[in-house]
Amino acid sequence: MPAYNVAEAKVKLSQLLKKAQRGEEVVIARDHKPVAKLVPIESARPGRRCPGSARKEILYMSPDVFKPLEELPIGEIVEWLPYLFTESEIRKLRRASPKLTPKHVLKS
Repeated sequence: MPAYNVAEAKVKLSQLLKKAQRGEEVVIARDHKPVAKLVPIESARPGRRCPGSARKEILYMSPDVFKPLEELPIGEIVEWLPYLFTESEIRKLRRASPKLTPKHVLKS
């Protein structure tokens, strides 16, 4: 396992990172005493993805997951309107559907 002093590691950092990516362990030393070790992160390595690999991951899905909503949760929608739309867009929505945008959401 090669050891590099701090000054050398600064100069060769990109090369040392490539070595760590390949799976090598690189030691960085100060005054000939090991201080740090560069090692590869397992999750950073790109894995091969294949379709259907999560096939058995979904254990349960509600039978009504694809049924249309009978009634929109208007209360929740109204709370988020100021974050989703500009004031002029909310005014247009209020004119188009007064029930959807009550007066307390945007003062005229």
